[in-house]
Amino acid sequence: MYFKQIINELRSLTGRKIGLFGSGNTIYGEDFCGAIDTLEELLKQNNEIIFKYKFEGYPTDKVKNKFYEMLKLD
Repeated sequence: MYFKQIINELRSLTGRKIGLFGSGNTIYGEDFCGAIDTLEELLKQNNEIIFKYKFEGYPTDKVKNKFYEMLKLD
């Protein structure tokens, strides 16, 4: 239900650089982190997707480090 509440706001975003990330469970196969794919399809029309990062389960230190590297944060 929440997605329906923000979809128009998401559609109104233009000219932005957007990074998408999320966790999921690989038992869902092709649907692993499907919400990330849905957001990408919606947002890439008017924005630049600079990265899309999916990871299994909860973020481990390895996952966090990779994410920080992608963002160039220290």
